[in-house]
Amino acid sequence: YVSYDRYQMIHNLLDISKQKIIQPIIEDDIVLLYNGEIYEPSGMYKRDTLGIIPHYKDEGVLFVDNISGEFAICILDLKNSKIYLYTDVFGTKPLYYAIDQDISVCSYKTPLKDIGHKKIFRVPESSLVEICTTTNTSKLIRYHYFNLDEHVNNYDKCIESLNKAIDIRIDRDAAIGMSSGYESGYMVQRAVTKSNQIDIFYVDNGLEDTTVMKNRLNYLKQHEYNYNTIEYAQNLNMYNTIESSFITRSVESGDKYKNCVSAMMLSHMLRKIKSKGNNIFITGQGGDELMTDYCAPDEDKRLYMRELNTYFPWNNFYSGLNRRLIDMCDRIGGALGIECRYPFLDRYFVQDFLNLSRELKNIGYKPLLREHLQL
Repeated sequence: YVSYDRYQMIHNLLDISKQKIIQPIIEDDIVLLYNGEIYEPSGMYKRDTLGIIPHYKDEGVLFVDNISGEFAICILDLKNSKIYLYTDVFGTKPLYYAIDQDISVCSYKTPLKDIGHKKIFRVPESSLVEICTTTNTSKLIRYHYFNLDEHVNNYDKCIESLNKAIDIRIDRDAAIGMSSGYESGYMVQRAVTKSNQIDIFYVDNGLEDTTVMKNRLNYLKQHEYNYNTIEYAQNLNMYNTIESSFITRSVESGDKYKNCVSAMMLSHMLRKIKSKGNNIFITGQGGDELMTDYCAPDEDKRLYMRELNTYFPWNNFYSGLNRRLIDMCDRIGGALGIECRYPFLDRYFVQDFLNLSRELKNIGYKPLLREHLQL
């Protein structure tokens, strides 16, 4: 807890970096509170927390369009009497605010309700909110737009950016969940290829493609890569009861997820991951919504692929199912002290995917991954 000028700040540290960087960071009447990970750029700036204020000083309010990561940022600029609130391109780290007689900002909505705020807003993806502290007024500024020029006729650059998106998120104490899905298989393959001893967890839920899973487990054995199996289906009722209770009791907006099968399985897997000493979870969330969009109005034609300029952004690109599942990962992970990372929502990978020609996007089911998947 820190009181500075007329502001009160509370920060709970999930120490991923092992550097114990205590927040807020205060420099020249600029105050920073921050959650998440920033992966790029490096070079003259320190990575992550200590590089944010130098970015802001050098590049101005829109500095955030020059960084890559999953983050929520609050900057209080006392000299300019402004508060700036930022989230990443897909809003993977939530940030809420309320303005009436007081100004309040929080990672989650519930604490703002608890202190009496009635009108509470969420900072949208790819956007910043500027709050004037002298007039208690705000304005919304969008800082990032994707380019929709579909001019690339091979997968090379797209695969390169996906590999990089996975590699920069694979860190010590990280874990991957393995299913029979393309995204999961690709991440597991990349982890093995990079020879990183990332913990792999397989939840045997009775719902996966048994042939695919057999091949993937054999692949790991052949490479002498250890993995963890969770026998969820064998103890289904007991685990569902335990996880539903935990979600209701401990997870932000838990009532939304307490009866959701995928939420309960995720909660159980993350609990096991935490017990192994991991605090980073690499998820394939976003791959379905970007490359397939199961909920598209015309699933056979996949209009968002064939008429990108008129159909973008489709409902599940930023919001819809993508938003619901991102929030589910963040909130359950947050309750357990685990940071979720999203390589399939990396801004550079997504940009390269959108720039693929329509033909390359539509050669069957998830052709980008299928062409490069070995298991």
